[in-house]
Amino acid sequence: MYKLIETSEKLEFSLPLIGANILAILFKSKEPLTVYDLLDKVYKSNPNYGDNRVMQALVFLYSLSAINLNGIYIKVNNDNS
Repeated sequence: MYKLIETSEKLEFSLPLIGANILAILFKSKEPLTVYDLLDKVYKSNPNYGDNRVMQALVFLYSLSAINLNGIYIKVNNDNS
């Protein structure tokens, strides 16, 4: 069974922390980023993240309505609803 925070691995690879790093990158960007540009920036700043964990973190953020997906673009959801 999958755990939100896996206690057997380093905390820096948990979905909430990877998600926080993704949000930090998106907040710095003046315009929405494409999925590919975002992944490139994530991997440059944190090369130890695996593809699977980053994609799970994006799903995690989307499920919390923290990010919006519009085609290939991702941006932070600034709507407080």
